[in-house]
Amino acid sequence: MIERFYVDLSYLRSSTTGVAVYATRLAQHLEGRFDCQVLAPPQFFDTFSRAVAVPEPWHFHNATLGRAPFGRLGRRVRFGRRTFVYAPHMRPFLSAANQAVTIHDLIHHDYPTRNLVENTFNNTVLPHLLRHITAILTVSQTSKLALCDLYGLSPDRVKVVPNGIDLAEWRPSGRPPTSDPPY
Repeated sequence: MIERFYVDLSYLRSSTTGVAVYATRLAQHLEGRFDCQVLAPPQFFDTFSRAVAVPEPWHFHNATLGRAPFGRLGRRVRFGRRTFVYAPHMRPFLSAANQAVTIHDLIHHDYPTRNLVENTFNNTVLPHLLRHITAILTVSQTSKLALCDLYGLSPDRVKVVPNGIDLAEWRPSGRPPTSDPPY
């Protein structure tokens, strides 16, 4: 039985695109439907009703180096056997055994950054963590096969949850053009 459910945004920096937007909106959805708390750095804290304030992640220039220690702010966070942590990004905790993570694609593998810390994590720590966490989520069958192949994962451990379209924000432009627009 799960006693504590955390949605982890502690690794994210503020952004108006990409994983930060995806993770924030997914965390809002989960908070509205489940008894969970969001681990949120200051830039996300006001977005959630029951957030646990955690420090902003450490970063150097444009690269995130890792989570800052939670210290006094995170004393309410306990990773016991009855805790479930969901990371809607590819950075699971080292210390939480019962957790799920979303990995959208293998861009981190195909196009490594110049950040030594991120490359080291992606090439050594992440493969080890993926073998031991509860669930790995991805957005397509193609990504699932690539994850299983790269990390030697059993296909039954990787679940496909396709991205959806938010109809409140997406508006089709009408009929498709009858001819190609000028270049």
